[in-house]
Amino acid sequence: MILTPCKGGLVRKATPLALSLCLYSTDVKMVDNDEVLRHIGGFGTYQRRLCLLLSLTAIPYAGHMLAMAFLGAKPPHHCTVEGLENITVRFGEDDGLRLVFPGTTENGVWTMSSCKRYDLTSVPVDDMDPWNTTGLPEVPCDHGWWYDTSRFKTSVTMEHDLVCGRKWMGSLAQSIFMVGVLLGAVIFGDLSDRFGRKKIYFLSLFIMLVFGVSTAFAHNYWLFVFLRMIIGATNSGVFLTAFVLASELVSPDHRTLISMFLVIFFGVGGMILSLVAYLIRYWEWLQLAISLPNVLFIMVYWWVINESPRWLLANNQKDKAVEIFRKVADANKKDIPEGLFEEEGKTDGGKTDGEPKSRHNLIDLVRTPNVRRKSLIMFYAWFVAGFVFYGLALNATNLAGNPYLNFFVSCAVEIPAYILAKICMDRSVYTLPECLFLHRIGRRWSLLAFLLVAGLSTFCIMFIPVAYSKAITVLAVIGKFGAAGCFGTIYVFATEIFPTVVRNVGVGASSMCARIGAIVAPFVFLLHDVWSPLPYITSGTLALVAAGLVLLLPETLGTKLPQSLQESENFTRKTAQASNSEAPKDDEAADLTAETKV
Repeated sequence: MILTPCKGGLVRKATPLALSLCLYSTDVKMVDNDEVLRHIGGFGTYQRRLCLLLSLTAIPYAGHMLAMAFLGAKPPHHCTVEGLENITVRFGEDDGLRLVFPGTTENGVWTMSSCKRYDLTSVPVDDMDPWNTTGLPEVPCDHGWWYDTSRFKTSVTMEHDLVCGRKWMGSLAQSIFMVGVLLGAVIFGDLSDRFGRKKIYFLSLFIMLVFGVSTAFAHNYWLFVFLRMIIGATNSGVFLTAFVLASELVSPDHRTLISMFLVIFFGVGGMILSLVAYLIRYWEWLQLAISLPNVLFIMVYWWVINESPRWLLANNQKDKAVEIFRKVADANKKDIPEGLFEEEGKTDGGKTDGEPKSRHNLIDLVRTPNVRRKSLIMFYAWFVAGFVFYGLALNATNLAGNPYLNFFVSCAVEIPAYILAKICMDRSVYTLPECLFLHRIGRRWSLLAFLLVAGLSTFCIMFIPVAYSKAITVLAVIGKFGAAGCFGTIYVFATEIFPTVVRNVGVGASSMCARIGAIVAPFVFLLHDVWSPLPYITSGTLALVAAGLVLLLPETLGTKLPQSLQESENFTRKTAQASNSEAPKDDEAADLTAETKV
């Protein structure tokens, strides 16, 4: 999910159609929050400490978001067959398995069926040839399954037999979790506006703790799915309010650093999850391990984290806001000028009293041809980013090799991807000929490059023989790097593509498309049973198509951003290239470049 502060930085509602931090539009005179921060420090000791503390909560957040990779781990398995041990002793392990289980041979590699066995009840087994099983009847697993517990001692998949004809139930559990994440943005975003950031932040932490611990004792599948959905909702509450609390107390030009901290700690959280899962091989104890840290956050943070002064000012609690501002000034060793907290003659939205406010909706994004084309391309690109990112992330443990190492590396590559994305999309390359690189890297070429990396690496898996499984793993990890880079780039690009009057609606609708991609991904990766490269071919094709469509979008780096729908309609590739104006330097421009993945 994307959190994009608007001018003034005060959050209104974080819905699936508004990942942005939107303004309240009140009619009371307000203390100028940004002017106060200019004097007491926009990113001093107080803000850096707050940013670090809140970023730490991204670690359990990532743990819950990605936990199904281990909670629902699917180890090698086959039908439970009475007398199998005697058969393998009689014929040898390899020949015995060939005699009991049907299989397929691809590129010289024989793979036995996980869902069927031969019916040997009416056949003299001692006289059978393991290499000639033609004519033996095949039957489904009717006595349960045997699971290899050398790497995963228990998992939800093993406990509920979510394999073969029930495999879709494992994907359903993850998809419903993502639905909870989407709903949580609506519920907790609205609650944080009504009752305050701090209260809802700790309420979300508490509910996540209670339902996270309860999930560890949920041995009924549907109860497990329901509890995980609630955790998904509270995940949004924790991460959204953490970002808001941090971003509303820093100067606009530092809000990008807040988002960078959070996404990096998200990657760190995934790496820690793999280490904890390696040490704890039982899903119940692993679930407890990723839930119980909330106890520490609740007990410690309540005394060191204050309410957002912006929210207090918007809710006529000036005295409390001023008290917090004084704490910030003391921590930052700044002197407070006389009269700093006097109220200004304007509203918090920057409009004078009585100034009319126009309203726009989602229909405006598809009303005119150019705006419609840009909007649909951006929606599709977001869908692809969510689909590829979470599809590859949750499938990392199913790749060849050590599942814990694969998952660790898959999360580790996110960190350089986010950093590289930030560097590339803000960098102009004046040393290169204009004909080679349009004289700059910028947002469009950065997004295109990351989509190509994700698309080509996953698509090329089709050409790798099954025997070269390590090469498939490497390509999948490279694809995850590209997908993470897409997320790191597309957040900023989207806020600049959509005109100011519908920016919140546009970015929110884009985010909803990304969430839909994350919901669909677990089911598409079930196509692995039809043909093992098919999920990767699907991911690669979607990403390559998105890369081609991105070429139709205008570059936004170094251009004057559209404010109205008419300006956006006239904002094309040609007009963008012709524009020589620099990107705005005011608070709004700084806000536009703040992005965070939820």
